[in-house]
Amino acid sequence: MKPTRPVAGLYIHVPFCEAKCTYCAFYSVADPTYRKHYVEAVLQEAAQRRLEEADAPWDEAVFDSLYLGGGTPSVLDIADCVRLFDGLSRLFNWSTSPEITFELNPEHRDLITGLKRHTPVNRLSMGIQSFRDDRLRFMRRRHSGREALEAIDMAAAQGFDNLSIDLIYGLPDMDEAEWAEQLETAAAYRPPHLSAYALTVEPGSLLSRQVTAGQWRMPGQDALSEQYGLLTDWTERQGYEGYEVSNFALPGHRARHNSRYWDIRTPYLGLGPGAHSFYGLRETAGAVTAVRRANRPDVRAYVSGPYGEARYEQEHLTETDLYHEYVMTALRTADGLDKGRLAALPPDLRTACLAHLKPLLAGGLLQETETAYRPTSAARYRADGLALAFF
Repeated sequence: MKPTRPVAGLYIHVPFCEAKCTYCAFYSVADPTYRKHYVEAVLQEAAQRRLEEADAPWDEAVFDSLYLGGGTPSVLDIADCVRLFDGLSRLFNWSTSPEITFELNPEHRDLITGLKRHTPVNRLSMGIQSFRDDRLRFMRRRHSGREALEAIDMAAAQGFDNLSIDLIYGLPDMDEAEWAEQLETAAAYRPPHLSAYALTVEPGSLLSRQVTAGQWRMPGQDALSEQYGLLTDWTERQGYEGYEVSNFALPGHRARHNSRYWDIRTPYLGLGPGAHSFYGLRETAGAVTAVRRANRPDVRAYVSGPYGEARYEQEHLTETDLYHEYVMTALRTADGLDKGRLAALPPDLRTACLAHLKPLLAGGLLQETETAYRPTSAARYRADGLALAFF
């Protein structure tokens, strides 16, 4: 019998932006100089990594998700997109119906028609963030509220029935009435998927410098908790499943690719400067380990020569590392900790895990089902704090 090929996901980081948002700490550059050669550099890395990583599954894997993130992928023109997708289709094995997500900003809504007609993209992730012009100016977004609505309409008109939009809460001086207004605006369009994030002050961002200088005052934890509670109540009334702390989907519209990261089991390949890859190994002694590789965030070096060891950092994760990462991610999801996976842990980790579970169950923060230990609705916003109890 022919062995089953592993399923995998592919992520491509497009590190170009036309301007840096105030809150952003992801690797991106506003200089367009390197765009001309970027697609060829990505395809070169893809070809090398498929053939040269002997311990990785990329040559034999079947990819069933592809995510173009950034940065701002929609700064690419349609010719670049066509060339990229054509090259990837030839380099890897693909499932019959992969989820192919493209992050798009509303100011680039004219690209939507070309993506639909000339590429295999079947899911759009739209960085709305807010429908209010004053908030968009504060975040240094390059679109208006009207343009955001036009982009959603255009996606629907072109037949993109798998659409995700991003919104941000926890803005300075934001109250529940403003947040409710944002959610009701979204409700009128009923996107199949919604990602909602609390604004965080990331070190190195413009917002961090502004807050330090006293220009803005961020809301406290009580206000954030109230706004998150409003979000979860609203999504439940609208029929969305809160399947991860910040992600909500109508039935059948969970993000397949993002779920790879929370699984800590399915391999994913990351291409481009700043992108991460993950794949598991099984050593001769039977211990489960994994490799995580992080490409260096340097687009100049990335496009200037052959992809090689100088372009990435790599670490090996032990079984204990993988267990801790699984706990941290699983407790952010509605699925929670799977009993089958816990039962397969080495005896020392399994014993420690059960000991850590007891006070969380007694305190009403976790609930036990036939197959899992899941966060209660009251504990959803405290998911990261729940994970700390296991360390």
